[in-house]
Amino acid sequence: MAWATALPTQPWNGPRVCNTMKHHQASSTMKIKELSEQVLEQSQDVLVVPLALLFSSTVLQDACEVFHCFLSWPEPCCSASRHLLSLIQQELRVPGI
Repeated sequence: MAWATALPTQPWNGPRVCNTMKHHQASSTMKIKELSEQVLEQSQDVLVVPLALLFSSTVLQDACEVFHCFLSWPEPCCSASRHLLSLIQQELRVPGI
């Protein structure tokens, strides 16, 4: 029930944020998909790991943009977002550690 009190009072906020995130992820994902297909077609196994890091980095950066907006929201939204952003920034700095 704690989440119910943290939900925005205006129902359009959630869908709008989700649509924005989907648009950014879709364009980034399409570019990475094209690169993946090229790597697969050309059997460039040395590019698989950098491509995986690029994908995870892109997704994390997109999430960073979205959750940064929630820092101005009341508790517990801002604390949860701050914690997630901290984890994302740490992962972007040093992937996998």
